[in-house]
Amino acid sequence: NIVTNNTYKDTSIYKIVEDIVNKLDYLDLKSLIVEIKNKFNFDEKMITVGDIELRIAILEYFINLSKELSNLDYDLDMFIKYLDDIISKDSEINIPVSVGGNDSVRIMTIHKSKGLEYSICYYAMLASPFNISDLKEKILFDNTYGIITPTYINGYSDTYIKMLVKKKYMNEEISEKIRLFYVALTRCMEKMIVVANMNLKEFNDIDQEKYKSFLDIMNSVSLELEDYIVPVDLDKMGITDNYKKKSKTEINSYDKKELIVNEYKANIEEIEEEHFSKTIKKLLSSIEVNNMKFGTKIHEVFELTDFKNPDYTKLSDKEALYIKRFLELDLLKNIDNANILKEYEFYTDIGEHGIIDLMLEYSDHIDIIDYKLKNVDDDNYLKQLSGYKKYIETKTKKNVNIYLYSILSNSLKSM
Repeated sequence: NIVTNNTYKDTSIYKIVEDIVNKLDYLDLKSLIVEIKNKFNFDEKMITVGDIELRIAILEYFINLSKELSNLDYDLDMFIKYLDDIISKDSEINIPVSVGGNDSVRIMTIHKSKGLEYSICYYAMLASPFNISDLKEKILFDNTYGIITPTYINGYSDTYIKMLVKKKYMNEEISEKIRLFYVALTRCMEKMIVVANMNLKEFNDIDQEKYKSFLDIMNSVSLELEDYIVPVDLDKMGITDNYKKKSKTEINSYDKKELIVNEYKANIEEIEEEHFSKTIKKLLSSIEVNNMKFGTKIHEVFELTDFKNPDYTKLSDKEALYIKRFLELDLLKNIDNANILKEYEFYTDIGEHGIIDLMLEYSDHIDIIDYKLKNVDDDNYLKQLSGYKKYIETKTKKNVNIYLYSILSNSLKSM
């Protein structure tokens, strides 16, 4: 009725949303989420869906998340994009629900900790280097500089443009890492314990470009933290030797010996392989790739099914339907009298190669059937099957009929 009569504006949902929209100019992100929760009465409606503890945790998670992102100057559009990115990448949002057991320890990544708070937080593995593997690629793309390729003078080398892109990338990446580290540190409400090998040195703004890890960020302000740094003697902590072991690289020296190389000049000539099958020479879209995978799967079903005694219990409903429709063709009504050959591979005397999907050998003739997922009108298929026919007639001295079968459209085409 709403669609037919165009009465959207009379619905309660529209009126609630309109009221919230009118407040967007002065509501921060957290206030907006709370307003949505209250206006739609989420707390009361949890009863209708059950699992109340989980629902409360989810609401609290998003409210805390909106608060933290507000502190990072996220507006509504940026928050929507943040959630859209999570959805588009099929990322999971893990909502920790604590049912009692408040004395437990939770281990999580920084990303999963967003929106959560704990009395005591430990921070470890800060020396792990940031992942900048993308910069090692020979060819890069940048929204500002476009496609960046290497130069070649006696070998590949980077251009000055790539150096600019690296500098830009590192500045943006480091800025993002600093914001991410801020998120991690603000999870703690009372006491944070950082386990790291600190180096005391003076803070320098320029050093930010040289950050390679979270530990570098800590070390750059280590003088400010000097009063809070507690030296730890591992030998007095009762730690086992296994925890204190460090990997060592052994370098073996070898006697230098002259390497004698005997050159061998081979006669090189190009060999062209003949084959009957259609060749694809183009880039494929993701849809075409998925169709090919589906076609390969269905092809496999046809290959493995016993046509004389098919067992449909091992097939999905769709696979069983395809097999049943195929076996109901008039061409296969006498299949019990045929010698069935599947995926029959052959090589001719002149090196031509082919694989026949299905060959039904009767006493007086042979039927060759080639499966296609859908399209059976390509001229290349006629050339392919004509090659099959010529070879089999030569070998068997029997009359050979050739057919193309479309699995999806259930149509048989005589060639």
